[in-house]
Amino acid sequence: MGSMSTIQTHFKQWQTDQAMHIPHTNQEVLSPDITRAINLTIATLVQQATAELSETLAEEQSVSCRLQKEYVQLETEHQMQAKVLAVLETEFAVLTGRTEQMEIEIERTNKNLIDERKTTESLRIELAIASHLVEEIPRFETELNKVRAELLDARTQSALFSEAAEVAKAKYEAELEHRIRA
Repeated sequence: MGSMSTIQTHFKQWQTDQAMHIPHTNQEVLSPDITRAINLTIATLVQQATAELSETLAEEQSVSCRLQKEYVQLETEHQMQAKVLAVLETEFAVLTGRTEQMEIEIERTNKNLIDERKTTESLRIELAIASHLVEEIPRFETELNKVRAELLDARTQSALFSEAAEVAKAKYEAELEHRIRA
């Protein structure tokens, strides 16, 4: 679960601990065969421990290598997603701007529609009045013709009265002159 130097450091510590547990005895007490057997046993145990640790180290290095690859892959994906996010944020800002512009345009269009509806209503009223007046034109023409006829009659009567007045005036003057002479 570490580098070879870490393993060796732990191994040396283990050897020191083991040496402390073995009582110091006189070399002469142990026979060389026993010493060799102990050394062989220790060497075998050390070799087994080293093999196990080497195997564990290889597995850990393999896992570490795999994790590094996954990290690089995830980092690449993260960068791509960051770019996509930047693009999406830009598109969102553009769409937000368009939406605001459309809302302003809709508001202006609604105002124009309201104004046009008012104008249309006003024109309908004027058209109704004009239509009513057009319907009244024959009656107005009839009344106008009647008034013209009355005016013509009045003029005719006025001319007759004027003529009668001239005749009466002439008679009056003639009568007056006749009386003055008489």
